[in-house]
Amino acid sequence: MKPISTPGMRVGGRLQHYLSTWQRISMSPDIISIIHKGYQIPFSRRLPTAPPPHHDPILAQDEMTALDAKVCNLISKGSIELATQPGFTSCLFCIPKKNGELHPVLNLQPLNTYIRPQSFKMETMEMVCHLINKDDYLTSLDLQDAFHHIPVHVHSC
Repeated sequence: MKPISTPGMRVGGRLQHYLSTWQRISMSPDIISIIHKGYQIPFSRRLPTAPPPHHDPILAQDEMTALDAKVCNLISKGSIELATQPGFTSCLFCIPKKNGELHPVLNLQPLNTYIRPQSFKMETMEMVCHLINKDDYLTSLDLQDAFHHIPVHVHSC
């Protein structure tokens, strides 16, 4: 097994550091391939490319500050990297949190129009209640940044 993660360790693609462990515990070639090579987004058609847009002048200064901080944070975590060539772009904007802080949001709706839909069955609360038995234990996990641990396949970039 590779070194245990430490605070400040880069998050982007972290699971690749544990590939040998995943190969021992998973029999799924799909899971091993995703961890090793990254997730290949199932595009239904070729993405258009355009130069990066200029900052939206409608954004207030506090929104620009929040967006800049979020982008810098994601770069430092290794979750995103600076583009070196034109590509598909999505806009960033902010929504207010309950505590008054601004939460940056990346609008990926335009990108979704280029991705083949995949079915996913979400269990209802009623179904979950039928699965719980007396004396069962329940837990909650904070999965902040969890989706950053798996890289995007080079052919999806």
